[in-house]
Amino acid sequence: SITDELDCNDWEQCQNIEFPITSDDLSKSIGCNGASSCVGAKITASADINCNGFEACTTSSIYTSDGDIIMSGSYACVGCDQIEANNGQVSCSGEASCFKAHV
Repeated sequence: SITDELDCNDWEQCQNIEFPITSDDLSKSIGCNGASSCVGAKITASADINCNGFEACTTSSIYTSDGDIIMSGSYACVGCDQIEANNGQVSCSGEASCFKAHV
């Protein structure tokens, strides 16, 4: 797995990767900021998870134990299998973010 701080800022970066994107450090978040970044990924963190890219995190599985999950990309997390923030909040502020997602 990828550990510590991870930012997927480029178009299609971290898309459909075979291993989980993880961060166990409470001070380091995961950012999927590129258009179509983190699509189909399993993302697990202790801190915040940000899906800011246009179609970032679509069809993904996303879990954080102590942070927030922020979907600000226009179509972020459309069709996500799971979105769970154990001790935080889930925010879907993008135009159609979280559409057909399991929150």
